[in-house]
Amino acid sequence: MQHCPIEASRLLRLADWEGSSAQDAWSGLAFARWSTATAEVIAPFWHGTLANWYELDQDVRRALAHRLASVCLRADLTGTFGQPLELLTNWIAVADDESVSALTHTLYAALGDVPPEMKENLWEAWVQEYVRRRIEGLPRALAPGEGRALIELILRFPSQLGDVIETMEQNLPAEPRREVVYFRLTEKLAGADPDSAARLLLLLLRAETSDEYFDRSSAGEVAESLLGSASTEVLHQIANELSRLNFSEAIEFKHRIDQSAGEQA
Repeated sequence: MQHCPIEASRLLRLADWEGSSAQDAWSGLAFARWSTATAEVIAPFWHGTLANWYELDQDVRRALAHRLASVCLRADLTGTFGQPLELLTNWIAVADDESVSALTHTLYAALGDVPPEMKENLWEAWVQEYVRRRIEGLPRALAPGEGRALIELILRFPSQLGDVIETMEQNLPAEPRREVVYFRLTEKLAGADPDSAARLLLLLLRAETSDEYFDRSSAGEVAESLLGSASTEVLHQIANELSRLNFSEAIEFKHRIDQSAGEQA
């Protein structure tokens, strides 16, 4: 018989919302390291937190969001902890904005350590549908800053960008992307098809404002990396946005677009 990693009395306190027992028990778990065995034994108690989410302190809610994201990326827990997409959908419907945004950031960070083959399996199993629903504002509108986190998350799957770029263009709200560092995009977009990558860059640029925080030089380098491979029409739109954002080489970039198109004709 497998040893239970949590005492039975402590497990029972996870469901005791009459007093402060559940709050104290979840507060302790929120900042502990969860093994696979820990995640499995608390699975039956997790859904009970949804109806009492705001009984927990804000820092505890945020920490539990991190734990939830990590658990959902463990394929071996799909059966015991619940289907990730269903679990996340139910949780997002009731969670606070900060926790929802924290979860998406954690998904992005944790996926950096996932092997490529397993990453693709996760995309097909539930991540793609999770991303689509969040972009479309389901089961609730995006939390502040979550749109930026979703873009980072999607860039963990550059070869799948074409699957979601149209949904992003139609639904992702325009907000400043200052947290998206453009020099990081070139490498991440290398695995994407050039047209989808260009459409993503255009989406980002349209949300930018011409101020001291906009990294014009790095954005221009991303655009240059797409020259000769992406759609000429989209590249011209990118050039127009760079011009609007006071990129000094925007006019020259337009000339290079036309030159490249002529060479390919």
